[in-house]
Amino acid sequence: MLGLFRKPQNHRDALLAAIPLRNELVREKPTSAGLRLTAPLRPSTLRRVFVPSNAATPEKSFELDDLGAWVWHALDGVRSVEQLIHAFADHHRVNLREAEVSVIAFLKTLAQRNLIGLVAPRRP
Repeated sequence: MLGLFRKPQNHRDALLAAIPLRNELVREKPTSAGLRLTAPLRPSTLRRVFVPSNAATPEKSFELDDLGAWVWHALDGVRSVEQLIHAFADHHRVNLREAEVSVIAFLKTLAQRNLIGLVAPRRP
């Protein structure tokens, strides 16, 4: 009965408390414009059946500008999304709302491309 009557956390609060973690399979390479991330694609069922196991794994590259590279490097596995937003706003001297919209949209894109995952923080 301990957790049955706990008020549910709203979606925004849960997102802000989440900790973004980098996909360990992603490789990064600095470029003149920012950063290039390279990640293996998930093999499809057909590829697993018809392509020899010793064939090269297909990869996808993603180019990040300076702002995206800053966020990528700030993903330390400790900071929450909210802490990341505050650090971004302070570092780039933008208002908090603008930083929140930009950082959350960018993290959503990274998550959709399987470059990061979001983990709920541990409860005490």
